[in-house]
Amino acid sequence: MKLTVSLTCLRTFKLTDRCQPGRYFDVYLKKCMNCSRGSYQPNRAENFCFRCPDNKTTLDTGATDISECLGKYDSYLPVVF
Repeated sequence: MKLTVSLTCLRTFKLTDRCQPGRYFDVYLKKCMNCSRGSYQPNRAENFCFRCPDNKTTLDTGATDISECLGKYDSYLPVVF
């Protein structure tokens, strides 16, 4: 059996594969972009970001975990005892 893969498909896969957590591959711009505020991406090589649940947001762009999604009354600073 012969397998044929287009060069365009391979090139897109390789570009997408470079996107690290907190980033997604923009298919129109053909480059990795930070997830916007209010979203996160824990995986690499994705072309989307997850929205934070329950009207939560992130402090900055490029969040890598849902734990970075904070609500209006969540503490933004670590508690020191």
